[in-house]
Amino acid sequence: MKELLKYQELDIELKKIEKKVNGSEFFKNVNKSKEIAKKSQIRMIEINEEAKKIIEDINKIAGVKNKGLDLVQKYVNTNVDNMQEKDVLEIANKIKPIRKNLEELISRLNILENKMARLLEEFDNMKKQIINSKKVYDENKGKLDSLKEEVEPEIEKAKQKLQNQEKNVNPDLILKYRNLKREGVFPVLVSLNEGKSCGYCRVEQSMHKLEKLKLTGFTECEQCHRIIISD
Repeated sequence: MKELLKYQELDIELKKIEKKVNGSEFFKNVNKSKEIAKKSQIRMIEINEEAKKIIEDINKIAGVKNKGLDLVQKYVNTNVDNMQEKDVLEIANKIKPIRKNLEELISRLNILENKMARLLEEFDNMKKQIINSKKVYDENKGKLDSLKEEVEPEIEKAKQKLQNQEKNVNPDLILKYRNLKREGVFPVLVSLNEGKSCGYCRVEQSMHKLEKLKLTGFTECEQCHRIIISD
């Protein structure tokens, strides 16, 4: 278990060196700019689909509106000189509901046109975000590559030490260590706290776990599943 603990210490050291790169502002800015560009592109596709639907609705409503206007124009152009009053009133009564319907259609068209204007504005903003994110990406990518090149020898040296130490560790323990690490458990090895609790999550262990620790020198935490080792 001491060899595995030494392996973890080297692994921690490797992570610290790697963090010089993946914890740098250059790394964060590159990833953030890529994320912004991706989200903006997705939103532009969505806007395009929404705009298509609005255009379809506008065309349908505009078609109905034009038919209504033609009908009103037809009634308005009717020669009423020789008509009786009741017939003239009948034409006027026919025009009223059509006019009301036209007002509703025009209102709906205005709403759709305003929505379209907002979508176009948002589309332009997405384009600007992509342009700006590309600028940020270009500014930071070169610096990140230079930093990687500078730190790479340190990383390779630390990896080599880790590989050499791996030869001294039981393969089954290495496998368990890697599986836990892959699940997001790190550090994998922790000490016992106050003779009864996990040194990481502070959960008190059962007597069965503590007995196993005494017998084998290690046990698995019931809560966070880290490997608890005896000092």
